[in-house]
Amino acid sequence: MTLALFLLAGCVTSGSEHYQTVDSLKSQGLSALSGEEMANLLSGNTLTGEYVTTPSANFENQQNKWMEFYNTDGSTDYRYCSAKKNSNWSCAKKVIGAWKIEADKLCFSYDNSAIHDRCFQIYAQGSEYLLAATNFKSAGYVRARITKISKGYVEDSPFSTH
Repeated sequence: MTLALFLLAGCVTSGSEHYQTVDSLKSQGLSALSGEEMANLLSGNTLTGEYVTTPSANFENQQNKWMEFYNTDGSTDYRYCSAKKNSNWSCAKKVIGAWKIEADKLCFSYDNSAIHDRCFQIYAQGSEYLLAATNFKSAGYVRARITKISKGYVEDSPFSTH
């Protein structure tokens, strides 16, 4: 089960894949947020976003969104969201875990899951944030895009049916 922010932007096209890499982000003049900047962005907020295809995780032609609340005590409430064609989003699949910042990386561990110590760097790109994996199969690739940040815990599904 691939989770949160693994979790997040990129230019993915049909046919010949164009994955967004950390090197491509750096060539655009982007730099990773510091640990303090990440903590300020996440702590006490609910983030929503979508996963992105990498060479080791194909999300093309899938609706693959997520929500995650980052509690100030280091706990996290992750929700994987899905929708069938022309239906509403459901974010009912929930996993409780923990988040921490170490060495300017955001790291996760989830209860009852094989997902432990997955770490990411966060890059700001316009009004969005990109999560780039720093370990495991997707290391060096953008895994997810953060599209919205809401204060506090958000329970409702923030996605349209489109």
